[in-house]
Amino acid sequence: MPGGVQAEKANIGGSATKQEGAKGGNVQAGGSTKKQDGPQGSAVQGDGSSKNPDGAQTTGVTKAHRDNLPAPTCAQIASRVRLGVIPRGYPETELSPDQQEAVKKVLLRKVLSQRREPFKPKFVFCKAKTGHILLSCQDKATADWVRTTVQQITPWRGAELEALDEANMPRQEVLLGFFYRSKNDDNETILGFLESQNDDMDTTMWKILQRTVRNDHVEWAFTVDMASMKLLEARSFVVNFKFGQTLIRKGRSENVGAQEVAGLNPIDRMEVDSDVDDHEFGEPGPSMIATSQTIGSCAKGGDPSQGKG
Repeated sequence: MPGGVQAEKANIGGSATKQEGAKGGNVQAGGSTKKQDGPQGSAVQGDGSSKNPDGAQTTGVTKAHRDNLPAPTCAQIASRVRLGVIPRGYPETELSPDQQEAVKKVLLRKVLSQRREPFKPKFVFCKAKTGHILLSCQDKATADWVRTTVQQITPWRGAELEALDEANMPRQEVLLGFFYRSKNDDNETILGFLESQNDDMDTTMWKILQRTVRNDHVEWAFTVDMASMKLLEARSFVVNFKFGQTLIRKGRSENVGAQEVAGLNPIDRMEVDSDVDDHEFGEPGPSMIATSQTIGSCAKGGDPSQGKG
């Protein structure tokens, strides 16, 4: 186990009951849900750009070029470990988008401190999820390093964090929503109608996992923060939408990020860094297609690195 990891404090302020979220507005903790004290402001990606709930980059991101990356071997895929970085008390206590960025920033400083050390942390991707961070490590040694480091860092005063194997994380509900006559509305517009027509509803922490268009209508698979879940439960999951109402249904309870939703398009299932939005890729490039084929081949017992499996 790599040693010498020191607790690190960043002078970041915040409020226990109010947090500024990705849209720049106040996010009420609501009910028994707690938001950890942390940084305030808009959600910012690692490269300095921001991302709206529709998943579109809003500033300064050039299109990613990962087509030349080689597909991983079966052995490399098998050695990966997926961790969820969560606050103590999750899912009742959640990481806001700004807190997620603060955690990533401090973790990267810890990675940089390994420059003269024999151990080198290696990752596959880091993704922001509803209330937590999903981190894919290339090997067990990196995962062990992350578990130790996360417990010792304090990205803001009072922060208490831990890293759990994804399979051991508390489960979140996946919700299903039907929004009529919304084919031409992007996700942000739909979220706007929900906030504009339902008292006390804040969608800052909502994550759209899948969008399906059927005729003129839109169906979502999505997750919400605990405050929103309590609000929906109090209203029997009926929400006002446009010139009527619609019913939100519970889908399944699962670890969001554990292969996400099985019906997602292959490009949405790819393990890419969340700092580069999936939609920036457009169609899957050769490397991404090769990776998908590698995963399929491994599942059948083959290994593309040894020729056709």
